[in-house]
Amino acid sequence: MASHQQPIPRPWVLDLILPALVVLLITSHVLALVYWIYRLATEKQPQGSRFPFFAEMSPASHPLLTLGLLTRRDTEVKLPRSTRVKNKTAAPIQITAEQILREARQR
Repeated sequence: MASHQQPIPRPWVLDLILPALVVLLITSHVLALVYWIYRLATEKQPQGSRFPFFAEMSPASHPLLTLGLLTRRDTEVKLPRSTRVKNKTAAPIQITAEQILREARQR
């Protein structure tokens, strides 16, 4: 004899609240992403910065700066002075990069 078992009813929380909560979380994340992109697009960029990654950041927003591991002087990029080439004629003996590396390894 097959006994007739009644199906176990699902809790109302799973039917109503859980899908609504998932939709609410997805919506809030999408809105936060759109707002973040808007803020990046409308933010004024600092002019004349040597190293734009740290120039845009306040000291409170970067962990290495807040811990005292890096200072502003450490984050600046110091470019070498550009030198002018005076003699642009070709050398009588040409040497390749491979030859320079081979000679450096032999020493």
